[in-house]
Amino acid sequence: MFFRVCVLSLLVFVIVSAEKKQRQALCLANDFKCTNGVCIDATWKCDAEEDCSDGADEAGCPTDCSGPNMFKCANTKCIPAQYKCDNDDDCGDKSDETNC
Repeated sequence: MFFRVCVLSLLVFVIVSAEKKQRQALCLANDFKCTNGVCIDATWKCDAEEDCSDGADEAGCPTDCSGPNMFKCANTKCIPAQYKCDNDDDCGDKSDETNC
């Protein structure tokens, strides 16, 4: 039984590694390529969350909430636009949950 679990774990690791390598090699038109070659969804660039392990997706982004994927809270905090109207007070003042 232990042997089967080890073999299955190894197989899953190999498949995931192969998919990751393939994903690194071919970025789609709607992807952003991180410095290390990993592709992420382009909408994740400048969303105030580091999705690339090296932070490349947040490098050179506006810091004044003017990015297309940003929302400026009433208290001037910047959050990713996708957090607006998600039933979670991401701003801390509930302004991201108004007019939903």
